[in-house]
Amino acid sequence: MSPNDLNRPIAAWQAEFDQLEALGIRILVLNGPFFGENPPPGAADPTEAFFNEADRRGLSIYMDTLSAPDWWTLSDPAPEIARARARIESLNHRYGQHRSFTGWYIPYELYVMWDAPAELITVLYRDISAACKRVSPPKPVMLSPFFILDQAGDLGSFRWATPAEYQQFWTTLLQQSQVDIVALQDSGEHLSCYTLDQRRPFLAAMKSACATANKQFWINIEVGELNVA
Repeated sequence: MSPNDLNRPIAAWQAEFDQLEALGIRILVLNGPFFGENPPPGAADPTEAFFNEADRRGLSIYMDTLSAPDWWTLSDPAPEIARARARIESLNHRYGQHRSFTGWYIPYELYVMWDAPAELITVLYRDISAACKRVSPPKPVMLSPFFILDQAGDLGSFRWATPAEYQQFWTTLLQQSQVDIVALQDSGEHLSCYTLDQRRPFLAAMKSACATANKQFWINIEVGELNVA
């Protein structure tokens, strides 16, 4: 969401909500730092108007806890955790009374990590999910990781994990967090050349990880596609 999105007249949001509801969409995840910004002195809070309309329609809104640029390169997670805690406390204080404010979205989207980055994401997920639960225990916390099918490395040089390695990584990671929902992206590359049969082992791996860690397993069907030959 951009500042222009945030400051659209509520009538424009009402028209968009009508279209989303016609498609059966009832859950929205608000990404970006502009929701919850302090309005200028004397001005109405556009986020409050957004939530009022979502309340009226019975929608479910998940709020983004945000992430530092290049968060995966952090050597010390403490400042990032402090930033996230402050945002969580502020959003809950300002909008937590709204029925539509359903839960939180922690936006560190990843595949598998090893060594120091694995230790980093463990601490980030653990402490930020705990911060969400501390200020609003009933609100679920959602993640949306992905998986990669490009075993040959055609799209870049990276370490590839088998479905079994993927399952073990996520089982361990989820067991150490207070995350409630894993909305798994239907793949990481957004390429239509991959089939459902190729995706299936990773979908099954995450479903098993969620079952072991007692988390809800959702699918996030993404509609982007890379324009490549």
